[in-house]
Amino acid sequence: MELKPGQEISIVGLADKTEKVIYRSSEIEDFYDMTMSLDFEDGNPPDAMPFNLETFGVAQSVGGSGVVINHDHKAIGFRESTAQRAIPARHVRQVLSKMVECDLVRYERPVLPLRRLSVALVPIYLSTLREIGMPQEWIFLVQDANPNHARLFQIRSVECGSPPDELEELAVILQINGKLLSTWDQFDECTMNSESLDVKILRQQKVMDLTVGTSPLEETRALRTVRWTGANIQERFVLVRHRLSDLPSKCFISSVGFGTPAYQHLGLHCFIVQINGIPTPDLYSLIEASKQCQDNSWAQVKVVSFENVPSVKTVKICQHYWPTTEMARDFKSPQNSWSRYVHECIPASAE
Repeated sequence: MELKPGQEISIVGLADKTEKVIYRSSEIEDFYDMTMSLDFEDGNPPDAMPFNLETFGVAQSVGGSGVVINHDHKAIGFRESTAQRAIPARHVRQVLSKMVECDLVRYERPVLPLRRLSVALVPIYLSTLREIGMPQEWIFLVQDANPNHARLFQIRSVECGSPPDELEELAVILQINGKLLSTWDQFDECTMNSESLDVKILRQQKVMDLTVGTSPLEETRALRTVRWTGANIQERFVLVRHRLSDLPSKCFISSVGFGTPAYQHLGLHCFIVQINGIPTPDLYSLIEASKQCQDNSWAQVKVVSFENVPSVKTVKICQHYWPTTEMARDFKSPQNSWSRYVHECIPASAE
């Protein structure tokens, strides 16, 4: 069922403050393109906001989160109160239908066989396309393909370390696998099930044909995190990877606890590349390097900022108050819950 502005809807969910069940009537206000925001507030970890999809606004404030239903009581979207917009149910249905098709509910650790093109896109309309020098024949093709959405998509950023090395920022995607794309649904259909794509782009007023690879959707899942000297260190942040041209390390400080040694000496939103001269390219090596640090001693930590500026800092090791702990997803547990592991320092006599 196609959604339209002014369509009457209802929201069933929970109120923001009281968490009471609510049932509110409203209507669809308009549709918006959810694109990636490359900025995040200092002091807060990057948000896992959705992007490369269409959302719709709700006319009246409902003061809660829940499921959006139509007059036939069928779910047509999901609304989260902080976003103030709703995600159409068709975006979720694409993933659920693939899970049912592959019968993933039987497995302890379901791995979605879905792919993604690791780029952040923004819509670009005909007036701008003419200004950047798009050939006139392509202008006619865009108009004829979808008169209601006479637009294409431009690459805003490319995730560093991802397969599509051939793609660059500001390039305009003309076609994927021979299909001209003007809606987010068309983009998902072309990219979710293919390991490689035949992409036609417009770059520097030239039409080019490229073959680019896609990444597994599984790579976006956060499965492990390490807390060391009060700093929360994680690997996978899609927003962080889109802000960088090169990834110094997979050990990213997403947040720090107030009053901890990391808060006083390390800071946040930086990458740990060495501990006492031992390289830390990933969380496994970081845990092993932390074991070599003696309790109640000082460790030299080499970090790299977002601006790719390296620096060396010292941090106090205190296992009593801030032990090295690891949180990992345990897929052998009944509910695939998280398990906590404590890693002790290796005593000097045991080396």
